[in-house]
Amino acid sequence: MLIWGLPYLKRGGRVGFFLLISIGLVWFFAIDRIIRRKFNTPKRNWSWYKHDSKGFAALFYLFLLAFILIPFVYPEANLLLTLPFAGTAINLLYSLEKYIYRTETKLYVNYLSNAVFWLILGGVAFTYFH
Repeated sequence: MLIWGLPYLKRGGRVGFFLLISIGLVWFFAIDRIIRRKFNTPKRNWSWYKHDSKGFAALFYLFLLAFILIPFVYPEANLLLTLPFAGTAINLLYSLEKYIYRTETKLYVNYLSNAVFWLILGGVAFTYFH
């Protein structure tokens, strides 16, 4: 049975999955707010990311290109499972870039917490969809 294009979730059912996602989103925004207050980091705008280094920009676009090409190279790949891990890698890359070039803003802590969120989301997606 398909629900919103997703296969029916066998282990925890639809309610369990959406409950986990809801808890994860609340955790994501709550942790982000706590980090902003504790470390006094500036609020990030949700526009396109501006890189501090051309090397990191090239690495980001190579990674993005590799992620886009996954379905063409591996047709059996489930993008629902690879997307959270791509988010983890991208946020780790952002965190490393901010740590190297803009340590004083402490935005690397925000990106690191985002990477942890994406990793947990990937674990949940792997549990439910694999």
